[in-house]
Amino acid sequence: VRFTIEFADTEFQGGVALSHIVEQTNREPGASERMPCAFMGAYGSRVSIPMSIVNGLLGYPQVSGASTSAKLDDVSQYPLFARTIPSDAGNAIPVIIYMRNVLDISHLVVINVNDSYGNSYVEGLLAAAEEYAPDMIIHQIPVDAGEGGVETAVTSLKNTEYRFVYGLVFTIETHDALMTEAFRQGVAGNGNYNWLFGDSFLGTLDG
Repeated sequence: VRFTIEFADTEFQGGVALSHIVEQTNREPGASERMPCAFMGAYGSRVSIPMSIVNGLLGYPQVSGASTSAKLDDVSQYPLFARTIPSDAGNAIPVIIYMRNVLDISHLVVINVNDSYGNSYVEGLLAAAEEYAPDMIIHQIPVDAGEGGVETAVTSLKNTEYRFVYGLVFTIETHDALMTEAFRQGVAGNGNYNWLFGDSFLGTLDG
């Protein structure tokens, strides 16, 4: 038995990931590269979702240690997908309990990346709040990619007059843009607003 491993960069894009799958599963018999027997990854749910649909159709198991979207729990759509981390639906329960019972938050703004990860995470927060903190009001503000998306989201936050914000966005650049705009509009850095971040904050302060 030979155990081999091969790496491919998805670049956080579903199309790039699918190109790698097509290339790796359509090799000629006897070629120098071996055929895969399973796939590990991807990091982001928005990449794992199209990957796992194709892998399921082709018969390849896929295991992710980071994709948390609750959409991936649907075994009819993703029959060969598995993960070694709880889904957002599970993560949301302790987050809501901590925010309501420990931090005493009754009004929360969630600024989330507008994709399968961010939106399903908010769905999990809303479901958890309904059961464990029914008096808690959650206002969702999705951030669309492209120019003006961050500015629009921060303006929407300011209009709510809520003082607690939960951020669910990716990349250092997006976090920098979000907090810079929040400071510019007076909703960060003055002691009146409290910003918290989910697991997508991982690595943002590195370096």
